[in-house]
Amino acid sequence: WIPATDYFGWYRGHDVKDGEVLARFTEGGAAVSRHAVGKGEAIVFWGVPNYERQYMLEFMKRATQWAGVTDPRAGNAIPLMLEGKADSLKRNYIILWQDKPGTYVQKGLHVPDGTWFLDELIADEKFGSFTGKELREQGLTVSFHPGQSPLKVFRLSVPGAGWMKKYRQPEAGGK
Repeated sequence: WIPATDYFGWYRGHDVKDGEVLARFTEGGAAVSRHAVGKGEAIVFWGVPNYERQYMLEFMKRATQWAGVTDPRAGNAIPLMLEGKADSLKRNYIILWQDKPGTYVQKGLHVPDGTWFLDELIADEKFGSFTGKELREQGLTVSFHPGQSPLKVFRLSVPGAGWMKKYRQPEAGGK
């Protein structure tokens, strides 16, 4: 149960005997502790934390690092992205939202190996062919202009039509 209020309460003076105290309240009682459970570990909050953003952001970053969680979008210029695929169409998609105009290099973190022709469906812009490795490792340069849509939907399809050769081709030796 998490209250939908700004209430902040805790077990005052609580002492942990079977785990490791990771944080304490100002009065000295355990605030957060770690405990062995079977083959794993559990984190216990000895109170209802003040979960306002300014108080929880750094804590949640440290907690996810401790738990071994990695952000698959870390290091990407545009964090508001989704990747998807349509197996029946043999296509992949990258959807971006960026409301700050500028030029960014965005990686397609889950683009499969192979060669893909990229076109952007909102502005009807054709980018040419890239390898999955290029898109995963080097990324794609994408520009967002003032007054234009902050949404970009990239369609990645298997190149086949002859007209596609008029556009960018993959670097030699790419997969």
